[in-house]
Amino acid sequence: MKKYFPIVLSCICAAAIMTGCGKDNTTDNTANNNNATNNGTENTAPDTTGTRFDMRGFMTEAVEMEPFEKGDTLDLTQEENAKLLGIDPADIEEGYVERTSDTARADEIIVIKAKEGKADIIKAALQKYGEERHNTFTEDMKDLLDISNKREIVSHDNYIVMITSPKVTEIKTAFENKFTENK
Repeated sequence: MKKYFPIVLSCICAAAIMTGCGKDNTTDNTANNNNATNNGTENTAPDTTGTRFDMRGFMTEAVEMEPFEKGDTLDLTQEENAKLLGIDPADIEEGYVERTSDTARADEIIVIKAKEGKADIIKAALQKYGEERHNTFTEDMKDLLDISNKREIVSHDNYIVMITSPKVTEIKTAFENKFTENK
């Protein structure tokens, strides 16, 4: 019997390994596909309102209009980033912040897809954040105050964008055009 025990144990281990290796990868693939959608790279599927909007595509275009450094984008689904804006990350389906690293500039673009029913809460939080940030600029920083004064918050369905830039009109138009292009 002692001779057969290692053989039986080896068979059990081999069967367990084969069972683990043969698992259905559908769940992993679905998760990976969801991540691709959630990070915005191909997020042009309609949401519950029927809206199609490619957030990353919009950010890429907006960043080209301003002196941003690529790679500095903050993901607002991460708790510490959302809290910087006074937003509960649980209210955000997808969101990004792009700002210039030049401290002598006030340029910033925030784009958020709010979870259903949370758009007004996020707009209010962005308004408060914009005002608080504006109050950090002194009269000696006239250029920054001027840029901050031109700040606009624009929304379409569950999508909200806050634009703080001397090119606010161009970026706002790019945001609005994203919705008309995808209809």
